[in-house]
Amino acid sequence: LLTSQAQIYLADCSVVVECPGSRVSLVSLSREVAPLTLKGFEYSLEKARLKRTQTLGLANRAVAARAYAEFDRGELLVTVQRGSE
Repeated sequence: LLTSQAQIYLADCSVVVECPGSRVSLVSLSREVAPLTLKGFEYSLEKARLKRTQTLGLANRAVAARAYAEFDRGELLVTVQRGSE
């Protein structure tokens, strides 16, 4: 789904966000997304497990020109909201 202010999509592998300053939310649609590593975000993670019921992936912010969410297992619902200072 694409609007003038946001992108919403399903990811079953690594994600790259090329929109510094955008607010990014990652929601697990599977039982678990793992090992999840976030780089280039305000809040980074290293080989974490994101479970369906956790809010750990909500309302992060891309701070680098290219922010990465890397994982091997699971599915993420990704929301990128542009211009959300």
